[in-house]
Amino acid sequence: ETTAKMLGERRARALRDLAARTGKARTSEEALEFAAQSLSEHNLDVPFALFYLLDANSASAELIAGTASLPEALAIRATNLKERESAVWPLLDVVRTQHVVDVDDLTVRCGKFSCEPYPEPPKTALLLPITPPGSAHPIGIMVAGVSARLPLNDLYRSFYDLTVAAVTAAVANARAYEEERRRAEALAEIDRAKTEFFSNVSHEFRTPLTLMLGPLEDALAEREHPLPQAQRERIDTAQRNALRLLKLVNALLDFARIEGGRVQAHYQPTDLAGLTVDLANTFRSAMQRAGLTLTLDCPSLPEPLYIDREMWAKIVLNLLSNAFKHTFQGGITIRLTWLDGAAQLTVEDSGVGIPTDEIPQLFRRFHRVKGAQSRTHEGTGIGLSLVQELVHSHSGLIRVESVLGKGSPCSARAAASSLPLRRAVRTCPQTKSALRMATSPVAGLRRHTSRRPCIGCLPSPVPARGSRTFLKPMHPRRLPRRPVRDRAFFGLTITPICGTT
Repeated sequence: ETTAKMLGERRARALRDLAARTGKARTSEEALEFAAQSLSEHNLDVPFALFYLLDANSASAELIAGTASLPEALAIRATNLKERESAVWPLLDVVRTQHVVDVDDLTVRCGKFSCEPYPEPPKTALLLPITPPGSAHPIGIMVAGVSARLPLNDLYRSFYDLTVAAVTAAVANARAYEEERRRAEALAEIDRAKTEFFSNVSHEFRTPLTLMLGPLEDALAEREHPLPQAQRERIDTAQRNALRLLKLVNALLDFARIEGGRVQAHYQPTDLAGLTVDLANTFRSAMQRAGLTLTLDCPSLPEPLYIDREMWAKIVLNLLSNAFKHTFQGGITIRLTWLDGAAQLTVEDSGVGIPTDEIPQLFRRFHRVKGAQSRTHEGTGIGLSLVQELVHSHSGLIRVESVLGKGSPCSARAAASSLPLRRAVRTCPQTKSALRMATSPVAGLRRHTSRRPCIGCLPSPVPARGSRTFLKPMHPRRLPRRPVRDRAFFGLTITPICGTT
């Protein structure tokens, strides 16, 4: 097999195999090890090969990998290039010249040795620099033996040039992957530190807030010795702002729990219509003061649904709060229907909408739509982001459809289940405990729905319009695998309405 055609085909196969093997490497060391494994299967052209990596200063070289047929006499494990040169390989010459170096006297340098596949050992070796693009100096060196039965002509040298080029590309890709991994780990560490900071600070804020709200509520509820009107208004203002701050603290704690993996959905059979009506009614008084209508069309469903009640409450309340803040005329409609064995919740408003270029950023944490008309300029931009996290915890999806100046519907779909009650995760607090969360979002809006509307801030009346979007329900993460007829799942798709909370 020494004809030019046969040699060309054989070497082409070797290069293809080398590229396929090394393409899977994720570190520089892996790339060189895979290269050695590949070249071990092509020892007719590559009797032996060694791969060295240099340190950052090119002061020392370490042997990373070698082919299976590598003679022990040639395997110099490590060498300090600054103090002494290897008796076998002139690695320092490659570093200095950055060119291929020929070693023609192997038998003189290391004595007699044997090397497959032929009885006679190679007499010549090539030292080729591994220099990735953008690097001013070699980062490694490939030492390759030349077959004793083949002439070292231009075709043979070209084959080795292609070989070291493939190895260099694999090392460069692996280094890029390593750099990206280190960057991701650093960002993850920063994110963990941020989450821990939020959690710790939120806990530190929550305790004094709770202790402060108690006396304020007692003072406002005093009947025997009522406060004068001026003091009542001041205490009422303090209570509203304390509740708003408590809402923010609770949201930050929710994020910390979600990112820390400490939140689990507790599924239980739920009358979704009754729960949704109870949650929506907490907004009725605030909407009446604002001159808006609240329409509820939530008939009883054929069967209970397995959901996490507290998460459902947070989703509904955040979406209603968002709709209320950005709706000045008209009203909000909440509709619950039974479609193809699934409950479809739709929240429609006649709000101001959001610009198209803001839609991709809508669920980004702390993002707020610039210039959006709102009942209040307060807010942190975490309401919809929290909704997204809660939806994802149910293996749900979120999609935004909105036109500036037009309200858009919010659609959520939950599929029914025949999961036995004994399979449900442990029982959550009852619905009334979830309803307590409604205090914060509504109370914080009272002062913006009162006596002195901002003249000139109200937009022109716009009818509520929008298209519905339904997605197929998805299987949750924590429920057991069972046949379709006996499986609980909760697919959720949220199309948010008009702005950010």
